[in-house]
Amino acid sequence: METQLIEITNRMLFTEYLRHLGLRVPNLYQEWVCTNGQQVLARIQTGADQPRFFINAAHMSLSRRSKPTCA
Repeated sequence: METQLIEITNRMLFTEYLRHLGLRVPNLYQEWVCTNGQQVLARIQTGADQPRFFINAAHMSLSRRSKPTCA
């Protein structure tokens, strides 16, 4: 199943989303991805400009059954 991520431009809202999931906020200037099984929950992509933040907003309303894996 393909995970649909939405880009969130506000860094503070991205960190609040991670805290909602019970995750520690990573370095916001490095590539990073957090998954729950095969579903991506959050991602940071870095490029020439500012980092870009992506979230899986649908996951906010789901119950937490397993612990996410973040790298």
